[in-house]
Amino acid sequence: MFHGSIAQNIRLNNSLATDEDIRAAAMEAGVLEEILALPQGFDTRLGDTVIDHMPPGFLRSLSMCRAFVSPAKILLLDEPGASLDLESDNRFIEQLKRLKGNRSIVMVSHRPSHIRLADKAVLMEQGTVIHIGPPQEVIALTLEKSA
Repeated sequence: MFHGSIAQNIRLNNSLATDEDIRAAAMEAGVLEEILALPQGFDTRLGDTVIDHMPPGFLRSLSMCRAFVSPAKILLLDEPGASLDLESDNRFIEQLKRLKGNRSIVMVSHRPSHIRLADKAVLMEQGTVIHIGPPQEVIALTLEKSA
């Protein structure tokens, strides 16, 4: 998140997004009610001290709002489940399911729940590709390696 309002943060990937577009993105990301419950709603300013008091799941959902409002067809995610509790992670998984088929998603994740959503998974070790295949194969290989 960057200094600015929630609306400005959502519009980072699409500066032409209308208020209706950002409301729709927030609805799709499952955070519209939470945003509207804030005293200034979409005008709530995000800064160093404000962000420290917001749940990581809420902030991650605001990031997903950017994906829903963006015209980009490719989404890059690096460990998107980091610091999420179970409820927030479940919401994130539902957000990914809504994007599936509409965007190409390249994601780095260690979470089996995220890997299962993939069409194809790549197992890497120290920068080297070990295996490419269906998610269940990659998860099984990962479990074998950690045993």
